[in-house]
Parts: sequence; C-alpha cells; structure tokens
Amino acid sequence: MATPGTQRVGPSRTTGQVSPPMVLDKHLREHLKTARDAFLSGTLPDGFLWGTATAAFQIEGGWDSGEKGPSIWDWYSHLPQNVPWGDVATDSYHKYKEDVQMHVNTSLNSYRFSISWPRLFPDGTNTTINQYGVDYYNNLINELQNNGIEPLVTLYHWDLPQKLKERYGGWVNDTLVEMFENYARFCFTTFGDRVKYWTTFNEPWSFVAALGDFNNDPDYTMKYKMAHNVIRAHARAWHTYDDDFRSAQNGSVGIVISSIWGEPADLHNPADRQAATNYMEFFFGWFANPIIGNGDYPDVMKRMVRESRLKQNQTVSPLPEFTEEEKMYNKGTTDFLGINTYTARIISATNETQTCHPDNHNFASACGFMPDLMGVKETVGPGWFYMGSNIFWFAPWNIRGILHFVRERSQGLYGSIARENGFPDNAIHVRMTREWWQWCHMDEAYAPTRHGYVEPTNKVRPSQIEGGWDSGEKGPSIWDWYSHLPQNVPWGDVATDSYHKLTVSRACPTHVFTVQRGRSDAVNTSLNSYRFSISWPRLFPDGTNTTINQYGVDYYNNLINELQNNGIEPLVTLYHWDLPQKLKERYGGWVNDTLVELFENYARFCFTTFGDRVKYWTTFNEPWSFVAALGDFNDDPDYTMRYKMAHNVIRAHARAWHTYDDDFRSAQNGSVGIVISSIWGEPADLHNPADRQAATNYMEFFFGWFANPIIGNGDYPDVMKRMVRESRKFIIGINGEQQQQNKTKQKLQSISRDAFLSGTLPDGFLWGTATASFQIEGGWDSGEKGPSIWDWYSHLPQNVPWGDVATDSYHKYKEDVQMHVDTGLNSYRFSLSWPRLFPDGTNATINQYGVDYYNSLINELKNNGIEPLVTLYHWDLPQKLKERYGGWVNDTLVELFENYARFCFATFGDRVKYWTTFNEPWSFVAALGDFNYDPDYTMRYKMAHNVIRAHARAWHTYDDDFRSAQNGSIGIVISSMWGEPADLHSPADRQAATNYMEFFFGWFANPIIGNGDYPDVMKRMVRESRLKQNQTVSPLPEFTEEEKVYNNGTTDFLGINTYTARIISATNETQTCHPVGQDWYKEVI
Repeated sequence: MATPGTQRVGPSRTTGQVSPPMVLDKHLREHLKTARDAFLSGTLPDGFLWGTATAAFQIEGGWDSGEKGPSIWDWYSHLPQNVPWGDVATDSYHKYKEDVQMHVNTSLNSYRFSISWPRLFPDGTNTTINQYGVDYYNNLINELQNNGIEPLVTLYHWDLPQKLKERYGGWVNDTLVEMFENYARFCFTTFGDRVKYWTTFNEPWSFVAALGDFNNDPDYTMKYKMAHNVIRAHARAWHTYDDDFRSAQNGSVGIVISSIWGEPADLHNPADRQAATNYMEFFFGWFANPIIGNGDYPDVMKRMVRESRLKQNQTVSPLPEFTEEEKMYNKGTTDFLGINTYTARIISATNETQTCHPDNHNFASACGFMPDLMGVKETVGPGWFYMGSNIFWFAPWNIRGILHFVRERSQGLYGSIARENGFPDNAIHVRMTREWWQWCHMDEAYAPTRHGYVEPTNKVRPSQIEGGWDSGEKGPSIWDWYSHLPQNVPWGDVATDSYHKLTVSRACPTHVFTVQRGRSDAVNTSLNSYRFSISWPRLFPDGTNTTINQYGVDYYNNLINELQNNGIEPLVTLYHWDLPQKLKERYGGWVNDTLVELFENYARFCFTTFGDRVKYWTTFNEPWSFVAALGDFNDDPDYTMRYKMAHNVIRAHARAWHTYDDDFRSAQNGSVGIVISSIWGEPADLHNPADRQAATNYMEFFFGWFANPIIGNGDYPDVMKRMVRESRKFIIGINGEQQQQNKTKQKLQSISRDAFLSGTLPDGFLWGTATASFQIEGGWDSGEKGPSIWDWYSHLPQNVPWGDVATDSYHKYKEDVQMHVDTGLNSYRFSLSWPRLFPDGTNATINQYGVDYYNSLINELKNNGIEPLVTLYHWDLPQKLKERYGGWVNDTLVELFENYARFCFATFGDRVKYWTTFNEPWSFVAALGDFNYDPDYTMRYKMAHNVIRAHARAWHTYDDDFRSAQNGSIGIVISSMWGEPADLHSPADRQAATNYMEFFFGWFANPIIGNGDYPDVMKRMVRESRLKQNQTVSPLPEFTEEEKVYNNGTTDFLGINTYTARIISATNETQTCHPVGQDWYKEVI
C-alpha cells in the first residue's frame, strides 16, 4: 500500500464541478498508446506513507474471544464444507505487539487495518458495546503511534455482524444505513483523537457484486439494493465526520474502490473504446460516480440495466433510484479516493444484445458479476502471464489507466491513494524473482512464517512447477481435472512454467537470497541434487504405453541432461499424485486392480528411457497423503475405496521394484525406494502403558499402513487389521459387484383406471384435517420460541413474513379445536415446531412455554374426542442448526433429531398414538433444499441420506424405549405424483414411468419399505448421469450393510400425500428428465 502524505479535501458539493461521462478521451488514449509501458522515475514527496494492509478477519483470530460477536465470515467459515480459517488466523488479537514490531523492523511508516464491527458491537448495534474490543483497538493504535507508525483505519472490510444478517438480511435492508452510521460515530468518538485517515468501506464492488453477503441472488436484485445502501451508508458516515468531528480531529474520510482496468482491444475503434468505458462504469463507476461524480449511478449503467431487464420481461429496473436530495447528499463525500487494482482485461465490443461474456474460459471473468452489462467481450492480452490466481494476469500498467480515468472523471479534485497493487504467486507462496530465486532452489515452495522467515519445502511435483498442462500433447491428470472445476483455480496450468524455462542460463548462481525481517542476506546454497517427479500423463497421455508422447520424453531427457551437466544429481519420483485422468475415467483410479499392471508398464518405460543417467528412483511420494487425505477426489465417506487404493499402490510399488531388480539393476546400478510421510505420535504420558499403546497404534495406521508391507512382514500391521475389523464388525473384502435383476412386473390395466368403486369405510376410520406449525401457529417470536429457517426466509426483504401471525393458532387453538368439533371430524394431524420446543435446536435449551402450548392443544383435542396425529418435522428446521451445521447436509442432525424425537415421545406420548417423523421429505429436500444454493444436487442427495437415517433412528428409539408402554405407531408421510405411462403397451414408456416413480417415491420409500437401500435404477442413473459430466464419483451416498438392515421396515404405516399425476414417455436415455411444455413445474430429478 502506498499513501500520499497529504490529502486533498473533496470539492464543495454545491460548487465542485465534475466532468461528464466520456469515451476514453484523446489525452487518455495517447497515454495508453505511447506511455503505457514507459518507465517513470522520480522522488517520492516528503511525508509519503509506505505501509501494509490487513483485514480483521484475515489476521485477528480470537473469533469468539473477549465477548466478540460472530461475523458473517465466522458463520460462513464454520459451515461443514468449509474451514474456519479465521478462528485463529495469525492471532493478531493476542500478538499485535509482535506485528507492530515487524512493521518497525521493515521501516514501514503506516499500517492500514480494519476494525471488526462485531468485536465492538457484538449484535451490531450500539446497545451492546464490548469493552474488550475497545481496549484491543486502543492498545493497537497506541502501540502503532508509540513506534512512529501512522494508523489508517477501515471501518468495514466485509465482516458484517451475523446478528444483523439474521435480523435484517444484511445490507439489503435500509436499516443498515443507520446502524453503520451509529457504528462509525462510535469509532470517530473513541479513536478519532489518534486516527487521521479513515476509510468507510474497502472494495464495496467485491463484497457486493462478487460475494453478495452469501445471499442466493441469481438475478442480482439484492446486490443492486445492497450497493445502494452501502453508498448511502458511506455518505452518512462522511457527513457525520464532516459535521461533528472534522473541526476538532482534523482527519480525512474516504472510500477504497477496487477495479480491474478495462483496456480497449483497438484504441482506434470507437466501439471498443465505448465498450471499455461501459465496462469501467459498471466496475468502477457503480460506486465511484455517486461519490466523485454527479451523486448518481452512471447514465450508461442505468440505461443498460433497464434495457437488459426489459428483454427479460421485467418492466421495473432493479437498480434503485436516488432522490434529488440524496444525489446532492452523496456528491463529493470523500476526502480521498482509495484505489485497489491488480490487473487488467482487454475489452472489445459485441452486439449490444449480448451480455458481457468472456472471450475464453482460461481466466476468471468479471462478466459473471455484471449481468446487465451489454455489448462487451472480455479477455486477457496475449503474452500476459498468469500470476498464481486466475483473476490476476500480469498487466502492471493497469494502475496508470485507472489513475488517468479517475483524474479525467473528477478533474483532479480528489487526492488518490494507491491502496493495494501488486500480484500474488500461487496465492499462498512467497517467491522472489522468477529468473533466480525459483530455479536456484529447484522451484521449491516458500511460505512466510510469523517471524518473517521464508522456509523451503524440499520437493516438487509436476503440477506445482511444470505448467504446460496441455502443451506438447500432454494428457490431463486428475489435478488438471480438479483444478479446472468451476469453484477452483487452475493453478497448475502455468505454475512456475518450468516446462518452458529449462535453459542453461537459469542454472543456479553461487549465492541466492533469503528474506528475514525485510533484510537480504547472501547465503551459499551448495545444492548438489534435485528431486523431481515425472508426470505420468506427459509421457503416456492416456495412461497406457500404447500412446507414448515424444515431446514429454524429450522434456525429461533435456531436464536430466541439464542437471547432470551442471553437477546436480537427479532423484526421480515416478508418482507424485498426478494420475492420468483417462485412467480415472476408465477404471476409477487406484481402486481398480488394473492400475497395478499399468503402473508397472509406466515404470518399466522410465527405467528403460532414463535409467542410464538416473540412479535414484522413488516409486511413490507420500502414499498416505494421496490415498488417505485426498482419495483421488473420490467420495468415500466410509473409507472402503481408500483401503482398496492403498492395497493397489503397495502392490504397484512391489511390482515396480521387482521389475527394476530383475531387469535393470545389474546394468544400471541404481536404487529404487519409496517415500512415506508420517506425523510422529508421541505418548502423552511415557509412563502410561495405555498412552504408549495408543501412540503405537497411531503410528501403525499412519506410517505402518504403507511401511509394514514393505519393510516389515509383507502385510498390514496386525493392530490395523484387528481394529479395522472390529470397527466395521465385519471383515472388509473386495468383492465383485453383484448384479441384481428386478423381477417385479407391474400389471397396469387401463380398463380399471377410471372405474367407480363403492363400499363402506371400516369402523374406527379417522377423518380429519392436517396443518403445519408454520402455516397456522403464528406467534413466531412469542413464548421464547427460536427462529426456524422459514422465519429467516420469510423475513428476507423481498419476502412477506406470512408466518408471523398466520391464523394465530398459537393463541387461538381452542377456537380451532371447536371448529373441528363443529365439522364432525374425529382426527387432527398437526406438526410440532422443533424450535418452539428447543429454541437452539438442541435439548440443552427446553422451552417450557412451547411444552405447555402443545400439552394444552393435545389435551383440548382429547377432551373433545379428537384423535391427535402428530408430525415431528414439517420443514421448520431450527435456524440455529442451519447456521451452526448447515442443516440436514450435516450428519450431526441425525443425532439431534433423535434427541428431539425422544423428548417428544417422553413428553406427549402418553396421549399421542400416531406419530409421523417427516412430512413429505421429497418436497423439502428436492424442491426446497433448505434454501441452500445447490445447482448440481450434491447437497440434496446428502440431505436426503441424513433424513432417512434420522427417520430410522427415531423409529428405533420409539420401538426400543416407548412402544411397549405407550402402544403407539410411528411412520412417515411420503409425497409423490403418479407417473402414468404415455403408452401402456410400450415397454419403454412403462420403464420410463417406473424410473420416474423410483426417483420420486422410491428415493425415500425403498430404504424404508423396500430393501433398506436406494432403488437400483436410481443408483445406476445418478452414477451414469455424473459420468457424462466427467464426475467419476456418484454424489448419491451409500448406506453400509448395517444401515440397510437398520433402515429396512422402519415404519408402522406409510402415509401418502398425492395430488396429481404426469404422463411419462421414454426418450433417449442420454437426455435428462425434461417437460414437453413449459407450463408446469419441471421436476429436478
């Protein structure tokens, strides 16, 4: 971060003139054409501030220390699929003095950090001020000033208090404007005597457009509203400082805006220049124009959003409007304009009917975050090199382009601060210059430590360094496949580009540099060996010796020769995790026995081709890591596949060793070994035999798993075999797949379909009505009830909180019962609200008001001769369980539901004789997904799995502990449409209708009333469907054999909810299920 020592206060909001929108005027075009790559020299002014920048969530840690409230990032990072990386971070909350001392040692004279809003206001409001947080920031600021370091403070670096998200929905709610003003006022009052540089928001485009506060907002309506409130909150904070603090504190308040620089593809083409201007208006102007422009959004943005939505039949633009008063209030509300910019894009014009789109998919496009920008095509320039992240491509002139753009836009009326610029290298690695540092240490990875040192790791693999992932006819590896998934970054595509940068001139110099507290010290390396791995798919693109790639052979020959010519011994690893993707697709990877022979063929080729010069061979590097920790990216929750993988890896190692020993050792005189990784397990108490045995067992599972078969008795450790057997309660074996044929034939008789049947209902038949707690109870926050996910969802700004009162049955249940009496009905099916009984979803908090309500309702029903039929779960998951565990996708919910069911049986079971565990699981799983964003259905399959397991647990709980005393029944209610074959005489249509029913009804029914497992056709189709999407592992979880037995028969009755039917006809099985017309709901199955 570089900051000018003096600031210029913004222009008068009534007299300051700003330039109108322009199309990259002549001056700027000349800059781009002639000066873009020019090197400028000069002297920085006195008082210039050099510093570093951090964000509270990135560094503080102490996420729940000192009475801090949670932020949305704490919530997000604690979801089951994520890692809570901010819990400790770099622990600056406890080690701020060390951090300040590091600044002192680097000679930096400023430090930009952010205040954590929930550390000061745990619930986001000034009704709860956390003195621990106040003390922490006072101590930090004082420590900086005592050491001559200027504090630059950011009020908001994305960590919204979670309580404000839960209560108001976040920045989409107007209330946040006032809340932020209160928070800013407190900070100015508390710290403003020492802080002279304030930033309201850091990179609003990033946390609004790219992240959206983790809201599901596919059409961008919420993001436009968020941005509107962020701009209004900024203006309110600036005016608060200007009116009430500036005269006494004499500081400055600004905003930091991020932007990629959009460079016209052809500077002489007016259309490209206009397209680049439009790109900049949507990226930079969205937040800048209301502040340094005319107080409003850019005209081109307003027009394009309106026209884009008209094409989607939306007559109202989702871009909010500022009033005339707000435009005047916004205008000029910054004393400086902070700019964060890292990279650029080449922008060319397209037909304006097209939305912004990338020219190719080899880079992270910003277009996806600007859905209403029309007529723009985005790409990176030829020759721009990759900088460790697909977002960042080397284009250092971007900062000049943006600075000129701002100067022309504002006529130089604002001081600019270059807040962030530069580039990452592989995102987490710190490397020095490519020409010396990386190659001199054979492209070892360097990671920073808390004390400023740079520590090497002494190994490399092709995906780490080679790059050239599709160069020279190389085949893809599983890492190429994985890194190209949409949620990942293809870091190995270029890596350090060692594939192309193998030259004599890059051999190691005598001395290289290390980094220690900003000081460069020369040290002698004297390295005389280099261990690298060969990329199996670079030699055999499809993994077999039927396709030998001469380009790959030449590359490794050249590398080995270059090393030997420079006196460096090559140590070669045959396998460092980069399995050919073709072998994964064809055989499933190491889980298949065929890989043993294929690896032997590959090893034989390497020994033959390179063995005259290579004397040290490693078969596998760290098999525990790629088997146990990674599993070749297979979904293997019970570890069955991993055990089989390890088995084949050990066999492949042995085959390769014997191949060398039998056919190559006498001529080549080399060595072959294996590299095994292990953490050392130390007994907690060396004098305790139990601890010593536990540590031994730990080492046998970690080290012995792969070591004992090779350096021991040829077999797995005895303790491992015993423990796995006892853990599974059955001997793990590798058996062939059993082909099961469904011999059931359905007899469909069209002549009886519409027939009218008459008869008499049996004595005791129950007629009744059915409700759900959220539909009728109301009292959503009465009687200490906790919120459900439906309360959360209905309180989002775009929705109506229809469940807050509903029909108010919570207060009027006696009237409801009397209506039943009046109708002559003799039963009533209703659901219990889990969060009304357990406000946080656990039995640690039992709400007596809720218990009393349901006792009163049940008693009222019984007193009036009405049989209560009680549903435990009708979709209203406690919101606290969604926030803490992510909902039904988490295995923990199975146990929590069992606890909830047990409480209900114990509390109400003396009067309730008919229990339903779940009502319509297909609906809340498949159709709603608990409001999760789950485009590929992976989470829904997992949710369904846990719901079925939870049902079985609840049934067994009742069966084991309550049935004999209470004499009741427990079942499940499953919903389904009826799928009728289009042609009853067509076997294909009949099979299609059966398949439809298996996905709809059988998904939940078959594990319960069938064989304890999912329908065979469903398992097969999910697997085959995903294979066509290059997903080798089915997302449909597997039940263990014990679970199948446990599931089977877990119902005393089967409730069926059905309302309608569909006509089902067969299509080519390569097509997914789809409707013939678009006038009815499309099932996603």
